[in-house]
Amino acid sequence: MIENDRIQGDILVVDDSPENLKLLVKILNENNFQARGSNSGPYALKSIKKKRPDLILLDIKMPEMDGYEICSRLKEDESLVDIPVVFLSGLKDSTSKIKGFEVGGVDYITKPFQPQEILARVRTHLSMSRMKNHLEEMVLERTAELQKVTEQVKAALKEKEVLLKEIHHRVKNNMAMMSSFLQFQIDQVKDPDALQRFIDTKSRIYTMVLVHEKLYNTEDLQNINFKEFVQALVESLIFSYTSSPSHISLTIEVIEVSLNLDRAIPCGLIINELVSNALKYAFPDNRKGTISIGFIIDSEDRYVLTVSDDGIGLPGQVNFQEVDTIGLRLVPLLSSQLDGEFVVKDGGEASGGTSFRIVFP
Repeated sequence: MIENDRIQGDILVVDDSPENLKLLVKILNENNFQARGSNSGPYALKSIKKKRPDLILLDIKMPEMDGYEICSRLKEDESLVDIPVVFLSGLKDSTSKIKGFEVGGVDYITKPFQPQEILARVRTHLSMSRMKNHLEEMVLERTAELQKVTEQVKAALKEKEVLLKEIHHRVKNNMAMMSSFLQFQIDQVKDPDALQRFIDTKSRIYTMVLVHEKLYNTEDLQNINFKEFVQALVESLIFSYTSSPSHISLTIEVIEVSLNLDRAIPCGLIINELVSNALKYAFPDNRKGTISIGFIIDSEDRYVLTVSDDGIGLPGQVNFQEVDTIGLRLVPLLSSQLDGEFVVKDGGEASGGTSFRIVFP
């Protein structure tokens, strides 16, 4: 008695024995399978292409074309490669069985077969095939979903990129406008001390303008090429603070590294303060000299920034908390923003020269 009238699957039986073919089709049809038969290899291939079965029961020893060749041809066709093939044969040797698996079969049933064994194996392989197909469908669905999410993320990132570019552009322009206003004041100021303060302030603004300009002109809107930035900044300082740029030699040894905004601005301002201070005080009376800037990563994976000169050195013992110049007071504060260590080495009056070293994570 049939408990469930639902068709369990479309089965193609391929066997050159009419008796076996009739018996297998009968067993399968009586158990809610839709079974059809084929008594030759060429006819079976035509039948498969006309109507794709869910599973194939395939005899091995047949005239014209044996089961191995039929299975091999199926596995060469991308549209048919995933149809489960169960071999039926009176050959019981291991070589025949191994060859069946090698050409793509999923199982091997020896004759004479038992109806319950046939049904159990057919149900098992149909279930496995359906699970495989279901998993593949799920993968395709998830892939499509991920593709959709990826496109959404790309669109959001593009929008963010445009927004960041606009922000950097506006910040740069606003600071450039402030710099222009300061230049207007500089042209009007007569007092030397006040004039120097305006020049120093303009220089600090230019440092931040340069950071945003570099960010605006790079594909990576969050990091800048620090070597290019230092080169441009120091060259600008040379022309701003000395009337004889050719008297000052520059040595810049900066590794190829990208820094984000939170590191680039404090580092840039530190370089601005130390280099401008050296240009103002280290080389009096139009004296020639060298300013060196270094930036490396040490053995503890920390950044090391050094700014040094071979000028006249610092005047005696300098307390950076009480020093008169705003710039030198700013350097320790900027170092602390980087969670860095700030060290000064002064050559003194005898040998001259000053070296500043900032180490930060």
